Parts: sequence; C-alpha cells; structure tokens
Amino acid sequence: MSCPGEPAPDRSDGLAPAHTVPAALIAAAAARSRLVLRAHAPAQLLAGTALGGTSALIFLLLG
Repeated sequence: MSCPGEPAPDRSDGLAPAHTVPAALIAAAAARSRLVLRAHAPAQLLAGTALGGTSALIFLLLG
C-alpha cells in the first residue's frame, strides 16, 4: 500500500496480460463442454460466468 503523495505501485508483473486470454479460452472450452454433455443448463453456465467474472474483477481491483 502506498502513502499519499507516492506513485502507485507498478502492476505490470501481475497475471492480467500474459494469462488472461489462455485462461478465458480454457474457461470457455470447459463451459461449452459442460453444455454439450448436458451437465449444466444454460442458465447455470450464465450464472457461473457472472460469478467468475465478478470474482476476477474483484481480485484484480484488490490485488
């Protein structure tokens, strides 16, 4: 945590740039397979996507 007047810490070493696209592709593939295998209903996939997206956003904002 920085003190007032200090520059914000550099976040370039985080997970966002390098791992975002591969993680999103893996999540999309898993969601599609759950739908194709009829393991979940579309509403369950949408709810899980919303929960996961919200969790990721909170993690990025707090991290």
